[in-house]
Amino acid sequence: MGVEHILTEILNRPLLITPDKLNVILGVLNKKADHPISIDFSDLLPAIGSDRNNGSVQAKARPVNQTRSETIAVVSALGSLVHRNHGFDDGSGLRSYRYMQKDIQACLDDPEIAGMIIDFDTYGGVHAGCERLARFIRQADAVKPIYAVIDLSCFSAGYYNAAACRKILLTDQTAGVGSIGCIAIHRDQSLKNEMDGITYTAVYFGAEKNDFSPHAPLSADLKKKLQASVDQAGMQFAKTVAEFRGLDLKKVLSMNAGVYYGEQAIEAGLADGIAGFDEAVALLAAEIEEQQSTTIYGGASMTTKERMEKLLTAEDGPAALAELGYVKTEEIAAKSAEASEMAKKEMLDVAELCQLGNLSIDQTVGLLKNSATVTDARETIQKMRAEKSQKSMIKSTVTPLSGDDKHPLIASCEKLAK
Repeated sequence: MGVEHILTEILNRPLLITPDKLNVILGVLNKKADHPISIDFSDLLPAIGSDRNNGSVQAKARPVNQTRSETIAVVSALGSLVHRNHGFDDGSGLRSYRYMQKDIQACLDDPEIAGMIIDFDTYGGVHAGCERLARFIRQADAVKPIYAVIDLSCFSAGYYNAAACRKILLTDQTAGVGSIGCIAIHRDQSLKNEMDGITYTAVYFGAEKNDFSPHAPLSADLKKKLQASVDQAGMQFAKTVAEFRGLDLKKVLSMNAGVYYGEQAIEAGLADGIAGFDEAVALLAAEIEEQQSTTIYGGASMTTKERMEKLLTAEDGPAALAELGYVKTEEIAAKSAEASEMAKKEMLDVAELCQLGNLSIDQTVGLLKNSATVTDARETIQKMRAEKSQKSMIKSTVTPLSGDDKHPLIASCEKLAK
């Protein structure tokens, strides 16, 4: 991919990246481009604080989808984040949103993986595709827990995606997050062209076709147009962070795209704690174990008897208990069969009650899918009847036994008939 092609991905587009990192990228491209790119970022640097790493990724790359503790996978978010990396692998310094989503989806599809850690060390990247990945991570976390581990930088587009994770953990006090903002760059090389004695003439169809040409200064109208796209992208970023992190939007906007490190990031609500990578794995493993325990044993709300009954109906429950010597194989098999028969009878009772209550087939199937009990079915039927009665045009709060043992409505009708 040529330098000019890379520039088309950077110039005149909303970027979710820190100015210092963008300065490093443009500095490299400046040495290789046919036309120098001279942009002064000095006015922007105070907004992001001191440049601690000179815009470089420092964490060692961990293998993508590396399984830890047999149930936790690691997905990397290292380097500059782009929608497509145009054939470059992750070692090139570009990490594709599309491949990150593909890696996460593979973890969701793998039954051996119960949770994920996204390993972040990035100064951000392009805006295109970022929101889509963040929403995907949020949905994936509802299926399997996902933690973000920041080692050592997670700014702008990186934080956009980290905010979607269940927890954000910093590896130490020097790990940083934030830069919730947007930036765009226009290159004006018209003076350079004039010095070189070169004239570019654009012939085009469509009034906006030649907008943001590098061979002409940026007009006031075009600057306003570019600012509008930056504002829109930046506001969407802030709203998404506020939504995912449970923060007030005004608080997020008041950060002014600043960056936060260690305890400062936790106090700002942008991170949840400080933990080394192995500690983060242990914390996620503990949460997964607790979730599995709740699923298997029903949590604290279930009695020991109810937990045992749930174990007996599990596919491998009887054999496991027998192997541990708690119950003889014959006894546990009999109890398992008894529990299965009870469950079957409960389903038939629910179906029969639904039929008596004139529930539709879809409503009956819905109750059975949700393992509804007879009590649940009865409550559903009563609720539906109550809602139906509320729609009746004639309502009375007087009982039939009031007055002369005749309903007032009947008495009135008889009176009118006479």
